Amino acid sequence: YGGAKAGGKSSCLIMDALIECFQNPANSTRCFLFRRNYPDLESSLIHEFKQHADLKIVKLYNETKHEVIMPNGNGIYFRYAENLNQLKDSYNGISMQYVGIDQAEKWSQEEVEFLSIQLRTTNPKVKPKLRLTANPGGQGDGFLNRDFVKAAKPETPFTIETNLAMIFHDLDIPEQLKELRDQGLIK
Repeated sequence: YGGAKAGGKSSCLIMDALIECFQNPANSTRCFLFRRNYPDLESSLIHEFKQHADLKIVKLYNETKHEVIMPNGNGIYFRYAENLNQLKDSYNGISMQYVGIDQAEKWSQEEVEFLSIQLRTTNPKVKPKLRLTANPGGQGDGFLNRDFVKAAKPETPFTIETNLAMIFHDLDIPEQLKELRDQGLIK
């Protein structure tokens, strides 16, 4: 997506996790969304979730546990980890079907790989997914660029013209993204 600041990457990550929760079979999907620390988690992913998810879904959010369990039993778990040791202490052996790391440039390759090996499922209808958002720079820039950016062949070049919402500083989800999901989930 190009790493543009305020380009909607966090919102897209939230919407993608919601889609996974609603499209996958009941009680089959645990989506873990990560930031580096709690203040960043609260001001970005949790804030974006509360802004863009349907009010019926936002009401399911547990403020204490920082998670939302959908009516079908699938859930989104908002988490943070400040370093590899904290990741290993808290998430080693946890079965995850979806891992989203927002601001992945702040994470080391070893940390991203650790989370990626937690991706697994016994349900053949669920495909575990790793999703990363990033801006240029930071400790993870080298491996992200090598393993994801240069390895990918973008289907659509993104320019400021393709993101008209940013020109006018309208941070609502672009209309093209709204068409991709159930209208009942979007405000």
